[in-house]
Amino acid sequence: MHMKYIQKIAFVLVGCLSPLLFGSCDDWLTLLPEDRTVEEDFWKNRSQVESVVMSCYRLMQEDDVLQRIVWWGEMRSDNVVAGTAAGTDEKQLMEANILSSNSLTRWDGFYEVINVCNRVIERAPEVLELDNNFREDELQAFLSEALTLRSLAYFYLLRTFGDIPYTTQSSSNDAMDYNIPQTKEAVVVDRLLGDLKQALEYAPTNWGTDQDNRGRITKNAVRALMADIYLWKAAINEQNNPAVSTVAYDSCSVLCDAILTDEFALWEMHPGNEHYGQVFYSGVSSESIFELVFTSNGKPNNATSTIYGNPNKGNNPKLKAHSLVPGLFNLHLTGDQEDYDYRGKDYIEASTGNVFKYEGQSPSNSFVGGTYTYRASNNQANWIFYRLSDAYLMKAEALAHRAQSDEEMKHVLQLVNVVYKRACTSGVEVKDSLVYSDYASIADVQKLVLEERRREFLFEGKRWFDLLRKVRREGSTVATWDYIEKKYDTDVTLIKNKMIHLGAWYLPIHQDQMIINPELKQNEFYRSQED
Repeated sequence: MHMKYIQKIAFVLVGCLSPLLFGSCDDWLTLLPEDRTVEEDFWKNRSQVESVVMSCYRLMQEDDVLQRIVWWGEMRSDNVVAGTAAGTDEKQLMEANILSSNSLTRWDGFYEVINVCNRVIERAPEVLELDNNFREDELQAFLSEALTLRSLAYFYLLRTFGDIPYTTQSSSNDAMDYNIPQTKEAVVVDRLLGDLKQALEYAPTNWGTDQDNRGRITKNAVRALMADIYLWKAAINEQNNPAVSTVAYDSCSVLCDAILTDEFALWEMHPGNEHYGQVFYSGVSSESIFELVFTSNGKPNNATSTIYGNPNKGNNPKLKAHSLVPGLFNLHLTGDQEDYDYRGKDYIEASTGNVFKYEGQSPSNSFVGGTYTYRASNNQANWIFYRLSDAYLMKAEALAHRAQSDEEMKHVLQLVNVVYKRACTSGVEVKDSLVYSDYASIADVQKLVLEERRREFLFEGKRWFDLLRKVRREGSTVATWDYIEKKYDTDVTLIKNKMIHLGAWYLPIHQDQMIINPELKQNEFYRSQED
């Protein structure tokens, strides 16, 4: 079933969702049509199971989830500044003036995804006994989707809040005692990896169509998420348990190799002059691993147009590129247009600082003083979680933090160059490359990987987590603060004094959740700020 057939959820998965996770039964019920089906009569056949699975994707598309993926992953980073439409909550988040009353710290939507995934995992196996046409391999494929989407939602939560409430049990009635304390971040990481190992065993290699192969969970989607989580595991263990960190880096590298060598995936890296049009405008490209697919007759993607702006949709930007961002793409300029990094033209409207990456239709062929055409109101941008560049650069990061010799460092540079060279060529001849002699130390190579990730994944909700991973790896905020400091054009003393604390790099739990669930413990930094 294609994503365009996903409509409003037409069944009752829960009488009322958990007060701990969602706060209000009425909020959930507004997602349901008036003719919703009673749950007891719903779990009867394969198609019903699949429709619930597809609703998990549909919930990921909700504005309050997708917008937070951007807010949490970009707003405090060195990529963006406030645009003309930024509200008080956005500005306070960007200025590290964050209270637990800030609406951007709400996590409700992610726990809705988790709850429905939990329900699939609990109830879907029952249907195998009721529907003779429902095969075991189909059941396992659906369970793999639910396990992976649940893990993805939890991964965003733990990177944003640290220790979080973790449950694999769904909430089906108000009487359940669902007030549970947080689980330690490291424990959640290991549980997610355990779930994903199970998902990897049964996830499909091929769903049969390009749209489903890029828009639904496959083995490569599972591998990409696992590799990402292993990088996080390596970082949080680097200081106290380096042996665990080493194994995690190696595991990340092995998973990336499995993606890159998968002959059935038919990977193709589009050259720089085709990259934007194929990957971001058309979507479902040959280098996509997993993306949320939006269509003109389905759920609209309001998140990117609301946050990054789109004049054709009547939206001014809440976020714009920082003035220093265009300079990221000026590594090796020769005066010949084909020697430029195409991402500098295609990702940003440099004259205004407007983010063009998602809402743009066609950027000018000129790198200077060109024109930019934005998407029409009926054209939807997909949201890409993982693409081929992720596999190259996650492996590069893992190897960069294991490298000892010149040969190992050169291998890292080769991986980075696959992504960088693609961005600097029209597909006829590669005229530019990163040269090893410019990155002679391990520290230089590690910094190169971080900066290439910034160029490649600009505005994709990854930069803040990349910087936080660096903080956790080093056990200190000092070196990473140097990146952040450059975005502020005012006295940063107050902000710097806050950001020296590790807790300030996470977000506070929203005050409503703290009231609903007395088992929760607020981040110590924010508790001290609000006392």
